[in-house]
Formats: sequence, structure tokens, C-alpha cells
Amino acid sequence: MKKQWKKRAIAKVLAWAITASVVVFVTPSFLGAIPFVYAVTQVAPLVLADTAAAKISYAYQMGEEQTRWSLNVEERDLQQGSYLRMKIPGVEELHVGEQVIAKDETGWFVLNQVIEKTYQVDFQTVGETNAEIPIDVEAVTPGEADSLDVMPVVKDGQLEAQAPVPELPETTESLPAESTESSVASSTEETTTSESNTDVVSDWEKEPDPTPEADSPETESVEKPSNELMGVQPFVGDEIQIVNKVFISKDEELTDITYEKGSNELFARPGDMLVFRATFRTPDKGNKFEWQGTFLDMEFLDLSKPLVEIITGSSKDIVYKWTENKLSVSNLKKDCDWQIEVSVPVKKDVQAASMGTFISLIPEGQSGNNTKGEATAYFQIKPYTNPGLSWEQDKDVQELEVGLDMVDYTTSFYWKNLENCTLTLINVKDKDELVGSVNKGDAGVGSISISAEKLDYRENQFKLTATEDGKEVGSLELCINVTGILKFVEVPSSLSWSGTVSSMKGIISRDAPMELVVRDSRESDGETENNFSLTATYQPTIDEGAAETEAPFSLVWKDGDTEVPLKDMKLGKTDFDGGDAGYTYIRTDDAGQGILLSAENHLPVGTYTGTITWQLTDAAAPE
Repeated sequence: MKKQWKKRAIAKVLAWAITASVVVFVTPSFLGAIPFVYAVTQVAPLVLADTAAAKISYAYQMGEEQTRWSLNVEERDLQQGSYLRMKIPGVEELHVGEQVIAKDETGWFVLNQVIEKTYQVDFQTVGETNAEIPIDVEAVTPGEADSLDVMPVVKDGQLEAQAPVPELPETTESLPAESTESSVASSTEETTTSESNTDVVSDWEKEPDPTPEADSPETESVEKPSNELMGVQPFVGDEIQIVNKVFISKDEELTDITYEKGSNELFARPGDMLVFRATFRTPDKGNKFEWQGTFLDMEFLDLSKPLVEIITGSSKDIVYKWTENKLSVSNLKKDCDWQIEVSVPVKKDVQAASMGTFISLIPEGQSGNNTKGEATAYFQIKPYTNPGLSWEQDKDVQELEVGLDMVDYTTSFYWKNLENCTLTLINVKDKDELVGSVNKGDAGVGSISISAEKLDYRENQFKLTATEDGKEVGSLELCINVTGILKFVEVPSSLSWSGTVSSMKGIISRDAPMELVVRDSRESDGETENNFSLTATYQPTIDEGAAETEAPFSLVWKDGDTEVPLKDMKLGKTDFDGGDAGYTYIRTDDAGQGILLSAENHLPVGTYTGTITWQLTDAAAPE
């Protein structure tokens, strides 16, 4: 029968058992052979490594001839396609779940086929009582041309297993010196403490452990009833009192979710690991007992790989058997405290809320006694909320791609149920960076805003995530392609001059100031700064049939004390003031600067019009 071994942190003392200690005196000065069998279980994991790449801890179970090891691996910040590999001298194969992993030609166990981020690696070694096993662990990222980028996780590490050495009993009796051929045999009785045993039985049936040898007599010593363990008296008349509990196991901690209306209405979620616990004491009458655990209305549980643990009590001669929805654990010794746990995960695709029932039963009439016991515990399963996120109303659109200038960006999103959800917007490039703001809104319409300072040129990936109790339950993806642009933002829509004939001569100021605004958000190559230039030309409007065919004035550009014809005016980026983030450039000229009228003679009375054409180029000094 194939078994899979798994360890979990359980709060109890490290224990060992001397099953047969025999002292034989052959002569007064000779101490004969002292055979003993021991078993040590390290149930509190020891940390081997805790790095950015992975956290690795280990536990062990020692027997007389071999040691079983379990490595608990939690992969962390590994790139896509990266994996771990291990080198453990003296070990020929590793087990990860049902996978058997052999060494490659270089002596490494390569874990590139393991899909889960958290998993357990099992193997065993054969050797002496105390074991020291060297181990190296590396994080590997495949590169180009079959190259490998290797980062050490554990270098020159060591797994250590130690067993306490039992003290031999003291002998005070002296033998007659003349009795050189006589012999006296003396034996010490076995002292047994509670053991922790963890079995995963693939077909839910486990045969008893081998019967001890006939020449190794066993005398059992067990603790008396423990009210502290039970929480109640162990017996009421012929009734065995059983305490049923249901827990969620997470990060080596148990949370009680046994349903009690009004006082404990916690619930499990899809993907949670449930632990069903039964605590009781067998009476001192009779011989062997059987405990039955029944799981009702539990279509939402994954019963393919249950984990059965005898937390308190002895696993010796125990038989496990599963029939439909019932687990039986038989050959339980009398007059003993028991705590049995069954760990089963909730399926990840649960869609509806449910109530589960866990029943414990010790049938009446076992081993010629009339004691019995029964207990029932209830618990709740609630699915995660489906937020129904989308970029479009009444459509399921999970991805959105837009192109824009280097400006602030705002858009809407749609949802169906966010009552219990928290929304966050992150930059996928830096997952720890929260960007922009998220407004849940109401009536199923929300919005997000991202400032330009959070954008880079070219592609920007963002993710809007809805979480419930720390679990991601929905998300939307946003890709913003930033290209940058050079354009006019503002030029004067009109320029005007007014006055009397006597005042309209020479260089004539405008009626009001003028302003030019240019947007230049183009990406720089990092070596030279982007530049631009601005020019202007003027074309007067001549009325058809007019006596004059040319305007009685011209336009000039005045900058300080310098005047040039308008057609010779050239402005560059340095002639503007930088605006927001250096992308907007502004130039303001008062009424006596910029474009002005130039008239050699007094202008005749009349109205004159024309058109000024502005030209913006991406060169500093256009031809």
C-alpha cells in the first residue's frame, strides 16, 4: 500500500519511545547487549532559508533504520519560467505530491514541472541515529542559447535530525563473586508517550503497523482523562462525550469556524483548507474501539487527497477506511485520550453558499461494552463575490488599450457587485506601486484617474483589481501607449489696432497683449534636447476695385529694442517659458511687444484686415 507522508506544525513535545530495553547480566563484571527501538518526530518546522526567492522549512520523522524528511517550499519573487533545483547527496529521488523526481546528469533535482507556488518535497535517508544531510538550493532562470541565470537560495546548507538518547536504568543489586556461570535476566517495562502520526492514504485504507516481536514485551502507560483537552467531562453514564470542531488552516494557524448562531458565524471560502477535529476519550472497559466520521452535504469538498492525523493517541495497529462519505478509524485502544483530524480542501469553483455537517460516532456494543458517543458540528461555505467588472456597459470587456499624449488620463469602468470588495489600481511593472485614484461611484459606474507623472513613453500596463478578504475576485487590464506630440495649443485669434489719424504713424502698439502656447511632449533620446521653431507671415486683404493695391503699412516683430519684419521673425524653445513638466511652453508679449504695425505716413481713415499664418517646425532654426 503506497503512502504519502506530510508534516504540519502541531504544538506538543518531542517524544520518543523505548519499546524493548533488556539488560542481561552474564557475569558480575559484564553488561550484556542493550537493543532499543526509537521514533522521533520533529513537528515544528525548522527554517532552512527565508529569502526573496523562496522560504524553505523542514521537518523529519526518525525510525530505527531510516529518516523521513519533508521540505515545505514557498516560492516567492521568481520570474515567469523560473524554477528551483536541489542537490541532496545520498538521496536518489524526491516526491512532490504524486510526482517522482530523479536526479539529472549533474546531480540536481530539477523542480521545473511543479506548478504550485507552495508545495511539499518528501524523501527519506537511511543511516545512523543522528542525521546531518548537506543540501544546496538554487533559483534558475532560463536565458538565451540554453544559458541559465542561477541565484543561490541555500548554499552549503544542512538538514539536521537528532534523537534524544534514553538513560539506562540504574542497577544497585550485586551478585555473588563465585557465581561465574550463573545468569540473571532483568527487563524494564516500556514507557510510551503520545505520538503524532500523519498519513495520507491514497485509497483511504491503511493496514495496521507490523506486530512487535514476541521477545519485546510491551506495557502501556497512558494519561488519565484530560478535561483541559476535552473541554467537557469525558463520560456521562454510558455516553462517550465527543467534541467536534471545524477549522480553517492557514499559515500554520487554525481558525475555528464551527457554526454557532449568534456567537460564531465565521465561514470558509473556496480554496480554503478545512480541518475536521474530533476529541474524545475511550473508556477503560472493552478492548478496541472504532471512530466514524461522516461528512454530509459536502459536494463542495475535494475528497481526492484527504490528510488524516492522529494528533493525540497512538497510531499503532490503527486501520483507516473510507466508504462513500464516511471515514472509519478502528483499533483504537481503550482508556486513552484521542484527537483525530481530517484535512480536506474546499473546491475552488464553489459558486453558491452552503452549510456542511460533520458527524462523529462511536457505535454501541464494541468489544462487549455498551458505551457509545455521537457529536455533530456545522459550518458555512460562502463563495467570493463576482464583481462583474468591465470596460464597457452590458459587455464583458476585460482589456482596454488607448494611445495618448503625455497627459493625465481618466476613464470609466462598469461593475455589478462591489459591496464587499476593495478596489486598487497598480502599475504592473511595479506591482507594489499603487497609482492614480479609483472612484467606485454608484449605479454600477466607476472611474479611474492616472496622472501624467505616472506614465512613461511607449507602453504602460495597469491593472484594476477587486479583492475580497484579501483574495482577488476580479480585475481589468489597461494598456496606455504614450507617444508624445508637438503642436500649437494657442495663437491669437485676432490682433487689433485702433486710434486717430494723428496717432497712427511709425511703430504702433496693439490694443492688447498677445500669447503663444506650444505643446512639446516628444520623447527625448537622452543626449540632445528636443527643439522647435516658430515663424509667421502676413497677407493683407485688399477690397476688389480699391484704388490702393497694397496696404499702407507693414507688420514687424519687436523683441525688446529689436525690430525685424514679421517674415524674418524666428522663435525657438528658449524664447518660451516652460510650463507643466516641461511639456507646455508659453510666451506672453505686452501691447508694445510682439507683432506691431509699422507705417511711414499717417494711416488714412478706414478699416484694414488681413491674415497671419503661423508655422511650427521641429527644428531649432528652419530655413
